[in-house]
Amino acid sequence: MAGFFLKPSTRGHARSISLPARSHPTTLKIEEELNKLRNLDVSSSTFMEPNKLSNAISGIAELYKSIGDLLKLPQTQQALTKHEDSSWVDVLLEESVSFLDVCENTRENLFLLRESIGKLQSNLRIRRNNNINTGESDSIEDDVTKYVSFVKNLKREMGKSLVSLKQIDSKLSDSVLFNKVNNDQHLVAVVRVLRETSSICSIVFRSIMAYFLGANLLPKASKWSLVLKLVHNKGQVGEDLNGLEDIEVALNNLMVKKLSREGKEMMMIIQVACEKLDALDKRIEGFEKELECLFRQLIHTRVSLLNILSDH
Repeated sequence: MAGFFLKPSTRGHARSISLPARSHPTTLKIEEELNKLRNLDVSSSTFMEPNKLSNAISGIAELYKSIGDLLKLPQTQQALTKHEDSSWVDVLLEESVSFLDVCENTRENLFLLRESIGKLQSNLRIRRNNNINTGESDSIEDDVTKYVSFVKNLKREMGKSLVSLKQIDSKLSDSVLFNKVNNDQHLVAVVRVLRETSSICSIVFRSIMAYFLGANLLPKASKWSLVLKLVHNKGQVGEDLNGLEDIEVALNNLMVKKLSREGKEMMMIIQVACEKLDALDKRIEGFEKELECLFRQLIHTRVSLLNILSDH
């Protein structure tokens, strides 16, 4: 029997998932992908740094790809089609649509964030190259204001996605998915694989939101000022600012120096801000590519389920 296990940190308790044919490439591949995600310590309570988050997104995509192969197995298709009560399948199908919506919305938000970053970065470089004067200094405030406004909207949209993820989690309950299939061990194993994968996928999406939302980023005090996140206990927090918070600090410094009209130092601060914007842009580009792969695999999984059920 091929065993599939998730760490307790993933669901709060360990769950064994056993599928027949231990040597079957599909079951071995699923176990391998689950092990990779387990080694990343994917947990709803753990903040993932960018590289780990990228690996988690790509790992989920690979896991869904393997699940697609699992759904093609004759014994899987037979188990899915012969079961009389398929209400639990409806839950999985509904959940797949929700994940597709969250994934697409996240991709769209990150694409728009890159656009906003690019505009701000371009305008700052123009002002730096023109040896900024007082009039141009004043226009920096407008550029930052537009960026601030966009990020506020971004936070609202990601907040909506978090609500959707909570709704998904509430529907993935044992009573809904397992009580009606527990007479067919292979079917139980397949459904558990789908369920556990959905649970990890939800955690990864929440981690993406957490990475970009961070703390209370954008204030209401004035049209340009940003909250400077003061790290009082560096031993505890250190440099664990997310991408938006890091830029927040750079832009806050920029606005402070704008008021002091210190030309050379202003140029250096603009350069730092541009470099941070460029670094975040590259990071987001990587997330976008990984989310694109995940989106395709989510579609394939949903289509496979629909095809199996349509043949029933």
